[in-house]
Amino acid sequence: GNGLYLAHLEQGNLHLHGFPELNQQQSRIRTLLEDEQGRIWVGGNDGLLTFSPDSLLQNPKAFRSYKYNRRDPHSLANNEIKTIFMDHRHQIWLGSSGGGIMKVLKGKNKDDFNFHHYNINHGLINNIVQDITEDHLGQLWISTETGLSKFDPNNQTFENIKLSDSWEGDLLS
Repeated sequence: GNGLYLAHLEQGNLHLHGFPELNQQQSRIRTLLEDEQGRIWVGGNDGLLTFSPDSLLQNPKAFRSYKYNRRDPHSLANNEIKTIFMDHRHQIWLGSSGGGIMKVLKGKNKDDFNFHHYNINHGLINNIVQDITEDHLGQLWISTETGLSKFDPNNQTFENIKLSDSWEGDLLS
C-alpha cells in the first residue's frame, strides 16, 4: 500500500494530495472511520492513527499515532488493526489480528486515547477479529477466524457460536 491520499476534483481533473509523514507511520491501511467530531481513525498493519482533516492539511505532522507497548496495559493490544467500529452510543471499538477487541477510552485530553482489551481470556472466541457490527439491542457481533462472538457491553459478557467442528477455520467477515 501507498498510504492515504486526499482526492479532489478540479475543473474535471482528479488531483491526489499525499501525506508523506502520515504514510511513513501507516502505509498499509485496512480500515477508516470518521467519528462525530470529524476526526479520522486509520487502522492498518502498524497501529492506529487519528487526525482532524483540516489540521492535517495545514500541518502534515498533525496526527496521533498509537502502537502496542508491552509495558503499557492501556496501549493497543496488537498493532494490526483490521476493523474500526462506532456503536450507537458513539463508542469506538477496534478489532485486531491477534489482540482481540479494544474499547477506546478518552485520555487526559480530547486527542488522547487509551484502550481497554477484551480477548479469549475474557470470553472472546478467537483473538483474530475480522469485523464488528451491532444489533438493534446494542449487542456487538464480532466475527473471527474460528466463529462468532456476541458481546454485551453493559454486562461485559460474551456468547460464542462456533460454526463447525469439521473445518480448519470458520473465517467470517
